[in-house]
Amino acid sequence: MISVGRLSEFLKFPASQAAEVERIRLEVIELFEKLTNGLWNTRAGYVQVEEPGEEQRYLWLRLLPVVTLTSVEGKGLSDAAWTAISTSGYAVLRGKQVRSLLGSWPDLVQITYDGGYDDTTCPPEVQRALMLQAEFTYSRNREGRGALVSEGFPGGGQTTFGKADLHPFFAKVVAMRRRHA
Repeated sequence: MISVGRLSEFLKFPASQAAEVERIRLEVIELFEKLTNGLWNTRAGYVQVEEPGEEQRYLWLRLLPVVTLTSVEGKGLSDAAWTAISTSGYAVLRGKQVRSLLGSWPDLVQITYDGGYDDTTCPPEVQRALMLQAEFTYSRNREGRGALVSEGFPGGGQTTFGKADLHPFFAKVVAMRRRHA
């Protein structure tokens, strides 16, 4: 989603601090994925196991966009081994769903695929939000820095403050990109 080199340049970190930049990068991506209820960062060989209902013909893929679908396997609840499902037994629709062409799915379905966004495919506003959040997080967590949070008391006047842990643009992009589960 964002490369270490690009984030280092944005944060004005020397190359000697690549490990720190990688830590910040992964932390911000993890936060974005958690808050949007979805997987975004590139993953190879991602395995998704589903337990579809009897009438369910479509399985939604969690890691978008899908780059390559490697395998689809099924098994019964009491089976020990997975059995490959032929490519004529399913279809990938709009890069988001796998549809059974044989009627119903087995009790358990395991889908292995590559997907997610990298530095070249990530939407620009998401990249910008991640970089701003990385800078915001780093500047707030440096030694000697902190954040104060105000609380209202019952019966007293109450002032509402924004969250002190999210950059405003990052929070806006998260709200726009949230996947409802």
